[in-house]
Amino acid sequence: FRATVPSAVDWIQNIDARLTTMCVDDEPGRCCQVRQGFFDAYEKPSYNQRLEEGVAECMEECGEDCKLVITGTSQGSAISAIAGIALARFNPFLITFGQPPTILDDCGDILPDDRYLRFQNSIFTSEFGFQYDLVCYLRGHVLDRNGQFILMGDDTKNLKLYEPHLVPSVSQINLGSLTSTEAHRLPLYIERIEKLTLENLEEVPLDGFDAGFGCGQDNECNTGSCLENQCYDLMRGQEFDSDFLSLALRSAELSQAVDSANRPDGAQVFSDGLEVAMVVRENDVCYAVFGAAEIGLGDGATRSNLVDRCTVGGECCPVREGLLEPYEAASFVVQWEEALRSCKTDCSTCEAVLTGHSWAASFASIAALSVAELDPTVITFGRPPTFIGECDAGAVNTDKTYRFINSVFENGNFDVDPVPNLRGSNSDDNGISILLGPDDSNVNVYPPGENSVTTVPELNKAPHELDGYISRLTTLRDTAAAGTPIGLSGFPYLGGCNKDHECEFGLVCRASTCSLPFGTTLLPTPAPTSEPEGTGSAAPRSYDFFGLLAIMVGALLSSTVLG
Repeated sequence: FRATVPSAVDWIQNIDARLTTMCVDDEPGRCCQVRQGFFDAYEKPSYNQRLEEGVAECMEECGEDCKLVITGTSQGSAISAIAGIALARFNPFLITFGQPPTILDDCGDILPDDRYLRFQNSIFTSEFGFQYDLVCYLRGHVLDRNGQFILMGDDTKNLKLYEPHLVPSVSQINLGSLTSTEAHRLPLYIERIEKLTLENLEEVPLDGFDAGFGCGQDNECNTGSCLENQCYDLMRGQEFDSDFLSLALRSAELSQAVDSANRPDGAQVFSDGLEVAMVVRENDVCYAVFGAAEIGLGDGATRSNLVDRCTVGGECCPVREGLLEPYEAASFVVQWEEALRSCKTDCSTCEAVLTGHSWAASFASIAALSVAELDPTVITFGRPPTFIGECDAGAVNTDKTYRFINSVFENGNFDVDPVPNLRGSNSDDNGISILLGPDDSNVNVYPPGENSVTTVPELNKAPHELDGYISRLTTLRDTAAAGTPIGLSGFPYLGGCNKDHECEFGLVCRASTCSLPFGTTLLPTPAPTSEPEGTGSAAPRSYDFFGLLAIMVGALLSSTVLG
């Protein structure tokens, strides 16, 4: 069925959003609510009866092995859906491109999802960002959940098959889409499908786009994260092993020991009465540990004006003056630097680790700039915002800078450590921020620019206590040591949260709890492989090469009928 042509009749049909009931012939109990305009576009033309007679004749001549494929683009795709109801006795396949909302209730018993493919295109431009095919969102898209929704984009090796409850709503549409019809052009659909068939000899995954490609929401990325309209590698699918967690746990333990009488044997301790630091070698690690600084919320630590702090090589970071000043004022800065370099000289294969808790965590991060030539690993706990803005390339090794943030989830309240969220934490994107929670086998890694809260947190001091960090890391280390690697993709169902990013992929954060999206009662499960055709089985997770060829033929036929 062809798309809209420049005629008053077609446009009246397009905007007529009234509902009418359409039933399968001779089966008055099998009916769906459809849009009046598209119903008229199928029923009123003079060829309607001849079309159905022609299909019946073709199917009879072809035999039992033949399949009926109904296809179209734009208005033609909506008419295809109407035709699918009219011709339901043939159990047709529907393949549509840029289909507007058509059927406004559940029609799955007539048009099974596994035989109804709805392709939706998208484009990503520097001017408008990510844009969907706007026609798919006209008038009540949120109500039309029939069929399988498949998003196409610039990624020529992947598609996104939406779970029905995760199809974008009209409220998520980029306003730039209102000024462009590029994503709706049928030649672009054909071009995308041709590339998919040429570049994928076996199958095309349906789990979303690779990192770097355009997106409108997290579930459109196989990385699980859409940041600033591009798929971002959020370390989803990656894991922390027991070795890394042992290193993090020992860093937390030393951050506690530096301020006590339980410092390890052989530690070199530096203090001027206000600040304290120590350097100690344990096994193949040279630790530089900073003690809890004598800084209060009411004095210099709250000053947020910025001062550049640079490496020997001249790469700089904008540092909060209220944190830089007491660090530089410590009388032992030169001594601890010499001690760490000496440790590395004595053990060239040793890893240099800088660590600290609270304000001392900021000192560890600032100190890393002074010894950047050692390529140190920085592991901090409850660190306040320190580098506000972007550091020069090479100043901070963001892949080796870990910022742990603890949380408490009790009585339905999810409280995070408030110190990392004080004064502009959203602008301190340097390093990998890791949220700890009650879950003993999962943590959450934030993408750059994201943070655990968007408002000033409740000043619950409990999540900031170093004992809590040590307890959580001990549990995680033991879990990993027992053979269960720690996932980085957020907390599971019923875990605590402040944002969707803090929940496992597919869950949403609602009322401080990782929850199922509205409209679902069970977590998504893999599609059964033995379901017979036409019974409404769950969607596949990939398309094979020949399936893509069939889809391309549908697109080409939709294009040909326009002539």
